Amino acid sequence: MKYIPDFIRVDFLRKAIALLFAMLVWWKISMQIGNEEIVRGIPVRIEENLSTVCTEEPAQRTVNMTVRTLSQRRGLLSPSDIRITIRLPQKPPEGEKFVEYDMLRDAEIQKPFGIKILSMDPDKIMLKIDRRNSRELPVVGRMTGSLSDDFANGEVVPSPSRVSVYGPESALRSLKQVHTEQIVLDTSIKESFEKLCRVETPGRGFRLVPDKVNVHVEVYRKNQRRVFKGLPVSIMAPYGSSSSSRKMMPTNVDVTVSGPVSIIETMDGTAVTPFVKVEKDTNGAELDCRVECHIASPEVKLISVTPETVKVTVAGER
Repeated sequence: MKYIPDFIRVDFLRKAIALLFAMLVWWKISMQIGNEEIVRGIPVRIEENLSTVCTEEPAQRTVNMTVRTLSQRRGLLSPSDIRITIRLPQKPPEGEKFVEYDMLRDAEIQKPFGIKILSMDPDKIMLKIDRRNSRELPVVGRMTGSLSDDFANGEVVPSPSRVSVYGPESALRSLKQVHTEQIVLDTSIKESFEKLCRVETPGRGFRLVPDKVNVHVEVYRKNQRRVFKGLPVSIMAPYGSSSSSRKMMPTNVDVTVSGPVSIIETMDGTAVTPFVKVEKDTNGAELDCRVECHIASPEVKLISVTPETVKVTVAGER
């Protein structure tokens, strides 16, 4: 201890106490004569817990705080320097109710050293709180947009099909289902697809588990039927046939086809050619021939021909 000067070492405890007392007096006087300042727009954080939830956004989420600071800190404070937290009670209320919180008494305030809070505006905040509960609800896919005229969407199947919903008990009772984010359909989609989608929360204070689902969207080609009436029937005779005359009854049929809307709507009678095949030419024979059809577009399918058969009579030689 010889290297410590005598003016510090001698009667050190009394001198240390005197120095501490002088610093406290300086601090007290500095705070009394310090500068008043208003810090505006300080955010108020609402901390929920497992049993209690805030059901509505409070009318005021920021406050203005009047403080007294040391002259050296004047103008240096910003809203981010101060943290205000209101913790909801661990014991849940019996049903939904309003609770008033005094900002100076009930809020937890973290502030820089050397700051004295004088007042807050507003000095009270009203919160609507409720008991937190849970339910398992079905998920419904939400669609927007449209496919091309030739396609339509069928089943929309989320996986998993149900999620656990945690939220305010009073609001939870009225919920029947939850929805995914919007799934966009457009004219470039030609086949079924899957997409990972976020499940939208029904409102404030809700939590979903899981919060995302895989959605399978069925896309199929949309066909349209069309009837071509009174189309003439052609006869396909055997090669080298010597028959000179063939009569057919009836000579016209109605043909029903089905295919993509864009093709069906632009077709005319020339795109569908009904015909019968005469396998043998026997003079005087009366044949029941089934009517077949040639269709110009391979995407268009034959549905029916009315009548299905015609009578072909082979008569006479030249």
